[in-house]
Amino acid sequence: MALRRGVDIVVGTPGRVKDFIVKATLNLKCLKFRVLDEADEMLNMGFVDDVELILGKVEDATKVQTLLFSATLPDWVNKLSLRFLKVDTESGVKFEHVSAPQPTDVAQSAGSEAADAIASVSDSVIPIFRQQAEQLLSSSSLSGADLLAKALAKAVGYTDIKKRSLLSSLEDYSTLHLQTGRPMWLPVFAITLLSSV
Repeated sequence: MALRRGVDIVVGTPGRVKDFIVKATLNLKCLKFRVLDEADEMLNMGFVDDVELILGKVEDATKVQTLLFSATLPDWVNKLSLRFLKVDTESGVKFEHVSAPQPTDVAQSAGSEAADAIASVSDSVIPIFRQQAEQLLSSSSLSGADLLAKALAKAVGYTDIKKRSLLSSLEDYSTLHLQTGRPMWLPVFAITLLSSV
């Protein structure tokens, strides 16, 4: 019933979304964005016809931004992108290889936020926590700065730093940072560009 009243976001498997379309429970007339994630997996799972039916139900594709994500680019995904997406070859795309963010990068960012948060704490708490702070300083072999660093880490949820990539636990993978001089309405252009390199 909620679909008939109107919703902002619909998430579903291709089969379920197709069922809603066929039963006229889901109307795509006001659709602004559509996202197909794991497009290559849709092929492997046998959703080819369902995906093509769903993408073909949009009356004016120029008014809908389509985002297609796929780890690989099998022929079906490539043909699908060429059929349903307008590829802009004049976007001025620039690819830059950057390493995946490491846990230390994220921890440093979180540490900065924790330091700002501590700086905003009222001085009225000092008398209450001073005794525990002095005991910790006198009983530890670490410097005051090192103890404060550990306190900042704990404040943002860090008790250890792992030595693997946050994006992938596999080695020899890189992350591409895509930068364009203007908005790129169809991300499939990046996929097409990468497959031609």
